[in-house]
Amino acid sequence: MLETAQEKYMLVSDISDKLRPKPSYPTYPPYHRGKYLEEYFFDFYQRNVDRFENLRRKYIPIFWTNCYVNGVQEGWGEKVSMTDIQREINNYCNPKLPLTDSYFTVCQHDDAPMNPLPQNTIVFSAGGNVTGPTVVPIPLICGPLAKIDRRDNKYLASFVGSTTHNIRNKMIEAIQDRDDIYLHTKGWEQNIHIDQFTDFINSSLESKFVLCPRGYGASSFRLYEAMQLGAVPVYISDRFWLPFTHELNWNEFCVPIAEDNIENLYEILESIDDETYQKMTKKIEEVYTNYFTLEGTCNKILQMLEMYAANGR
Repeated sequence: MLETAQEKYMLVSDISDKLRPKPSYPTYPPYHRGKYLEEYFFDFYQRNVDRFENLRRKYIPIFWTNCYVNGVQEGWGEKVSMTDIQREINNYCNPKLPLTDSYFTVCQHDDAPMNPLPQNTIVFSAGGNVTGPTVVPIPLICGPLAKIDRRDNKYLASFVGSTTHNIRNKMIEAIQDRDDIYLHTKGWEQNIHIDQFTDFINSSLESKFVLCPRGYGASSFRLYEAMQLGAVPVYISDRFWLPFTHELNWNEFCVPIAEDNIENLYEILESIDDETYQKMTKKIEEVYTNYFTLEGTCNKILQMLEMYAANGR
């Protein structure tokens, strides 16, 4: 028998608040304000609990990123142990439940969940390092950038960031001698210096395309930052982690570049005419709010769960 909305609300309280800690690590990205994705979805669930009552999946309400990252370095608060997390999961989830009475969870962390979950759990993953038949891509997003007006395009494309994956090194090697490409690279740091962040904002506002190579995770915040800054993102990866492909044609507002095509990156961007480019920027304006904001993403997660329930998944 399915739980009522109130009973479902009570269920999320069955996991200790200790597994929903506030973030005590440095703010990343530096402009972020408010709740991160996992925290925001928890609030969204409680605000919309009546819409979840017909779903055959129970929400596992753990803030994976905060649990895994808090306490990694001295001064970053108290770390929740993997043992504590697993004990709560085991108490909350009954692995003997049939597939018709299953679970889901929402993960921003690249590697989450690192704890074993019941086999019949759908994982909505923003980072994309965890794969499998029940792992579903969602956007890697956080609080929005401040609205800033576009400037005249000074560059064909730009990249300001660190070399956290070899894909980025290959990208830089392919375009570093081009005069109309802006590049500023350095080693990765948790605390991004304000000068580097300002450089990213300014160069993005003056670029037709923003280069968004994958980093440690399969996705990147900058894929969605580029859209906010009015540029067309160029997603470069050895494994595409693009959400909502059942509804969106990413080629209409993004330039996906596979690893084996990086050497042709410049020529591909140069070949996109102004009419096509304007259509891409217009499409970004059409889809951004409903798909790539925190509220929009949470709504899409709920809609996918409703679709899965209707299809008996």
